[in-house]
Amino acid sequence: MATIEVEYRGCKGNILSLPCSDSELGQKLESSKILITRVVHPEGLSLLKDALVSVDELNFLAKVMEGYDPDRETQFLAGLSIARDINMKDLINISLNTSHYTVIKDCSDLSAAGERHLKNLGHAALTMEPEEFVNAGKGLLASGRGVPTEYGLLFENAEVPVLNLYDGHHLPWYWCRDEIVASVRMRYEGRKDYLYLPVENATIHKALARLECPDLSDCSLEIDKYSFRGERWKGHMDSVFEKEGLHGANQLAEAVCLCWRRTNELLLVAEFAQAKGSEDIKRLAEHIDDFVVLDHAKSAVDVAQYFVAHEDGYRVDSYAREFVDFQQMGESIITEREGQFAGDGFVCMEKGKSLEQIMEAPSPGMELTM
Repeated sequence: MATIEVEYRGCKGNILSLPCSDSELGQKLESSKILITRVVHPEGLSLLKDALVSVDELNFLAKVMEGYDPDRETQFLAGLSIARDINMKDLINISLNTSHYTVIKDCSDLSAAGERHLKNLGHAALTMEPEEFVNAGKGLLASGRGVPTEYGLLFENAEVPVLNLYDGHHLPWYWCRDEIVASVRMRYEGRKDYLYLPVENATIHKALARLECPDLSDCSLEIDKYSFRGERWKGHMDSVFEKEGLHGANQLAEAVCLCWRRTNELLLVAEFAQAKGSEDIKRLAEHIDDFVVLDHAKSAVDVAQYFVAHEDGYRVDSYAREFVDFQQMGESIITEREGQFAGDGFVCMEKGKSLEQIMEAPSPGMELTM
């Protein structure tokens, strides 16, 4: 769902919906700037009407807003409603500093008002008593600092100053979407920008343009943050980034996103297949359903019990299970399916599948101009 929708000069009746990918923007627009003639949604951004804006800045703002919950969106739009003479730089900075504002819609609910305010101030609500919320709500409303807006009573929190995270030239670091594997910091002649892997060519070219850097090889690249919680995936990414550069790291990130809800399975499959690099892992990700992956299986008995419960050819009636040698059955399955214990689990091939065929199959991948 779009978070920002606008009409711009030359496209009457044709609405630009954001956020969208940089390649989509390139297909839709011929210029890096547009003159907004109408703000369709949200109405709170109507201050942009008749403004000439950078499409990249507007798209970045849409990505930030996409991550808002209803409270944060209300805080942002209420903050904008009292702002005067702001440009896109100011607008983006406000969007990244929503905790500077507290909005109270129902002044009769002191507890909810106090809890919302304390949350904006960075207090851990779970450790506080109910009367503390009530007292905080009373104090806030009694302060007389509230400004009536169409969104509710707005309070600016001096305890949470607005940070100028955006300098008007280089977009700040911001985890704009869920399926980001790692962020890469780009540096060139004292300037910096960020890529969020996996990334497309158009995004890389735009980042280079913002840095005024002639070629990717001319700038310094380093992994800034990971979405991985475990050290094993970080180790894979670090190794690939060191040996294969941005192209390899990007290909590995693509592989992880193909198995976003099954990253531990992919990790076990990669260790089972003794993957040598990003291309191998990408190919394995494309064929993840050709593997049986058992998290935390430690023995042949564990393997046999899984197959008895999940595969028709191995099912045993409950009354007969006490007569089954699960150790022997598990060993037979491991041999038949070319299985191995890898990492903290077990991996084998699905019936009729071959690891050799998978590793020899072509992998389309994402073309990345270096």
